[in-house]
Amino acid sequence: MTPIRVDDVLVAPLPPPEFRLPRAKPLPKPRPPTKWERYAKEKGIQKKKRTKVVWDDAVRQWVPRYGYKKAKAEEQKNWMMPYKGDAGDDAQVRKKTSPNTLSYCFFHSYPNYVQHARN
Repeated sequence: MTPIRVDDVLVAPLPPPEFRLPRAKPLPKPRPPTKWERYAKEKGIQKKKRTKVVWDDAVRQWVPRYGYKKAKAEEQKNWMMPYKGDAGDDAQVRKKTSPNTLSYCFFHSYPNYVQHARN
């Protein structure tokens, strides 16, 4: 190690630092691949990430693939129902008596509610 002169000052170069932190335990060994990982590698199958939202041309906005906002978008998409004649149309009656409507659910669960109140 010979000193070096920098701006009228003698500077001694130091050796590169060599300090290793000790480990309490050895490094973990790599785990063996599972049967599926071996099969996927053999067949060339790669994992594909699906996005949570998709573009809907009818609504003209990004709509989730599932969830309550998807149902809201479906309502916006099907906002107009075709009129097929008289008011006693079968589609209208089926829509009112479908199991998803509130009046249907309340009407059919009311006997259970009364029985529960008696107990």
